[in-house]
Amino acid sequence: DGDDVFNIIKKLIIGSEGTLGFLSNITQRTIPLYSHSASALLIFDNLNATGLAIQRFKQFDLPVAAAELIDNNALQIVADMPGMPVGIAAMPVTTTALLLRIDSINLASLNKAIDSVKSALADLALQTPIEFSSDPNTTAKWWKIRKSLFPAVGAKRAPNTTALIEDVCYPMAVLPQALRDLRE
Repeated sequence: DGDDVFNIIKKLIIGSEGTLGFLSNITQRTIPLYSHSASALLIFDNLNATGLAIQRFKQFDLPVAAAELIDNNALQIVADMPGMPVGIAAMPVTTTALLLRIDSINLASLNKAIDSVKSALADLALQTPIEFSSDPNTTAKWWKIRKSLFPAVGAKRAPNTTALIEDVCYPMAVLPQALRDLRE
């Protein structure tokens, strides 16, 4: 995010874990800034359904620009934040969420992409219906929740413990099982 090329590259190279590298030469291919976008906060019954949804984004080549998984522990901590669905704190402990964003060049293709996502996920176990929003206030609340997850979860951790952030990679074919194993 940003307008200044130097600051964009700086943010890519220097992260929360320190300096990640040194570039002596670079050719950068940027992605377009789309004029239309919509987000959805999908609330799944369980982690397996969430993993299957992610698999389908790839399997059906769905135009999902961003997908952020939020497990039940994190959902409970941010349940009262503006933008969260009413009653999320009372949902089963297996509940998980995916925050999605779809970008498009025009409204017609955005609506087509939304329909494709809804169709691909129609048979999965969801706590709430799939509802996308293009309202800037609604989507800003959802992405603010996502950005505040680590500090919020870290603040609620047990005394004398450390909060860690680790990225993990799994082959797409085993993702639902890998998520369940990781949770255990």
